[in-house]
Amino acid sequence: MERYIIFAFLLLACISCRPKQQECQLNDQFICFAETGEKGEILKGVRRIADGQILIQPGSYLSVTADSCFIVAQKGTYSFEVWKTDGTRIGKFDTFTGFKRGYYIGTKYRTTTFYFPRYDLLLRSEQVQQGKHALCIQVDSTFKEKDAIIDRQRKQISLLDRKANPQRYSLSSGAELVRINVSNYRNPSLHIWTRVGDELFDNIKFQIDYDVAQKHFNGQITDEEFVNAVFDPQEQVNGKKAELLDAVFTLAAGGPAEVHVGTGGGSSSSELPWNDKKYKGLKRQ
Repeated sequence: MERYIIFAFLLLACISCRPKQQECQLNDQFICFAETGEKGEILKGVRRIADGQILIQPGSYLSVTADSCFIVAQKGTYSFEVWKTDGTRIGKFDTFTGFKRGYYIGTKYRTTTFYFPRYDLLLRSEQVQQGKHALCIQVDSTFKEKDAIIDRQRKQISLLDRKANPQRYSLSSGAELVRINVSNYRNPSLHIWTRVGDELFDNIKFQIDYDVAQKHFNGQITDEEFVNAVFDPQEQVNGKKAELLDAVFTLAAGGPAEVHVGTGGGSSSSELPWNDKKYKGLKRQ
């Protein structure tokens, strides 16, 4: 019996002396956690804060860093493993460096690769040249500025998408979207400018939904879909414009709203979003 008591005491002492899992926050999206392996080595992994999902399994890494595009784990002086922020593995590199212009360069032996995460673009070094004011990309044996090429391609894609899916390019209020501005996608706020007739209106919201902002940043939703997700219809125009749009939609629907007669007297209503009861506090001008 005494032998079992001593064994239990030693086991409890070993458990209590075992290092606890340590954590440090890499940014507002990810946490790096460290745990002890079977041989006593320190293993580091990465977990997403939002849902607790482990994106990088614990491994023998010297350091782990992350930004809005990539997670980089260093295994040695010239050994870096890289993942996208959704957990997709990019590869292993001798060096991996990010630049303020929004691109990354990964090197491996004699190979250099350029990554443009915002456009999900991957190019070999021979396809890219450093121009006077911008990077140039090889197109049909000639080099042209990257931003100009990508912008033209995006406009062509947008034009085709507008024809195929016009509903993705209209505001729920019926107003015209002039432009938008997002100051910081890590802590996003959305400033919008809309037009009804010849008059402009602007509105701004702070601390908007992070996931919605990231979808817009990654090109998954249009500007109009972004605005509709953040602003209710009556928030996209001022009170006077809401009245104008109300009249336009009423005419388009075939006339004024039907009058309902009951014991409490007559009343009229519109099915437009800003006339719902939850918006009764809106002041009309």
